[in-house]
Amino acid sequence: MASLAASGVSVADTARRFRRSGDYVERVLQLAGLPGRAAPPIGSVHALRPLERRLLRWRAEGADLGEIATSFRRSPEHIERVLALVDYKRARAG
Repeated sequence: MASLAASGVSVADTARRFRRSGDYVERVLQLAGLPGRAAPPIGSVHALRPLERRLLRWRAEGADLGEIATSFRRSPEHIERVLALVDYKRARAG
């Protein structure tokens, strides 16, 4: 909605596209403009999901995959895949 408003699309047209009322669109645009509503930068730790941050913390504390997997009720292979995705995200962020 914000990108439509920035490109000059009227509130009425935006509301029609999203099948919402004009009041709803105006509230969303107002809330989107509040401080702290921007997406975190890709490279920041906060760009990771809560699960990913917890797994990183456990790994930093020296827990092995089996221990982590048992605690999270997942297979060690699943935990390994999630950690590989975290490593990929961090490498891509630079």
